[in-house]
Amino acid sequence: MRRKLHTEARYDLVVVGGGVAGLYAALCAAGDARVLLLAKGSVRSSNSYAAQGGVAAAVGSDDDPSLHAADTLTAGRGLCSPTAVQLLTREAPARIADLVGLGVEFDDGLALEGGHSRSRVVHAGGAETGRRIAEVLAERVRAHPRIDVVEGERALGLWMVDGRCGGLVTERRTVAARATLLATGGYAALWERTTNPPGALGEGLMLAYRAGAALADLELMQFHPTALLDDGFLLSEALRGAGATLLDDEGERFTDELAPRDVVARAIAAHDGAQLDLRGIERGHYPALIATLERAGYDPAQEPIPVAPAAHY
Repeated sequence: MRRKLHTEARYDLVVVGGGVAGLYAALCAAGDARVLLLAKGSVRSSNSYAAQGGVAAAVGSDDDPSLHAADTLTAGRGLCSPTAVQLLTREAPARIADLVGLGVEFDDGLALEGGHSRSRVVHAGGAETGRRIAEVLAERVRAHPRIDVVEGERALGLWMVDGRCGGLVTERRTVAARATLLATGGYAALWERTTNPPGALGEGLMLAYRAGAALADLELMQFHPTALLDDGFLLSEALRGAGATLLDDEGERFTDELAPRDVVARAIAAHDGAQLDLRGIERGHYPALIATLERAGYDPAQEPIPVAPAAHY
């Protein structure tokens, strides 16, 4: 957007998006920069708050980032960028340590999830990992004297000045900034069955595209294998890691529950009446998830739960 509205403020950095990525970026930059974090809704409405599963990092005594990288490349079917995978897996343990330093309290022990050859998934609050991390980061961001947080203000476009991004145009104003970071998440809410909140429509991608940025890999939408058939409520992979099994309409197992997600999702899609059997797990480890199922009218202690793949992230 090239039109200039009233400029109300100037910042070193504008971060668009209030999930874990945006919150952490704002904290990292605020040591020597004045930062605006802008979210179109409440920070609590981000995808991060809905993320049940844990965070993979080679922090176990029997693990190593090179093993984590090998598992990731295998699960990626040759489509991953090796340099990106190496960076992700090498830095993951330090980022977990950063979160602990900021006050995130992770559960004891490591979980095994799909595609991993080691137990390397850390959880917080059972299946509330995303919410626990996001709450701590949001608290730190709100308390930081160099970060302004604005919720309920929608970005309409990047403010282009002589072919360069000079900040952001919102529905209310123009914000001048030396740098603009888009951390707006994906577009999984475009699908009928999705685990994402309604706002995940890819608006940040369009902001970048309209300003001249190149977009890549848009076809690589992840479908989570086990969402509640009725409404897409996510049934965390941690449940399968803890021993939950997938049954067909005759009550027989039909796939490896801990295969990579694309394999499990395809197997479920090929079976009418797929169900997730939670009767063999320690349900007390997942109180919020179990309570949600019970409010929806299911009794996971007595019967398997109908599931189907859903657009995820």
